[in-house]
Amino acid sequence: MKRPGSCIKRDCQINEQRHFAAVASRYAKLDEVQEGGMPQSAYLEAIDPQTTPERREKLVNALREYCKLDTLAMVKIARFF
Repeated sequence: MKRPGSCIKRDCQINEQRHFAAVASRYAKLDEVQEGGMPQSAYLEAIDPQTTPERREKLVNALREYCKLDTLAMVKIARFF
C-alpha cells in the first residue's frame, strides 16, 4: 500500500533533479569561468592593470554569471533539504 503523499514527494525529487541538470548545463555554456579555480584566475586577470578594458568587462560578466549560478545552486540545495 502506498503511503499518502509518497508520489508527490517522488515527483518533487524528479523535478529537482531536472532543475539541477539544467543548472549544470548552464555552467557548461560559460566561456571564461566554469569550475574549480577558474573564478580565482579570472578575478586575478580582471584586476591586473595590464588587462584591457574589453577583456576586463568580459571577465566581470563571466564572473557575475558564474556567481549567479552558484547562488541558484545553493538555494536549490537548501530547499531540497
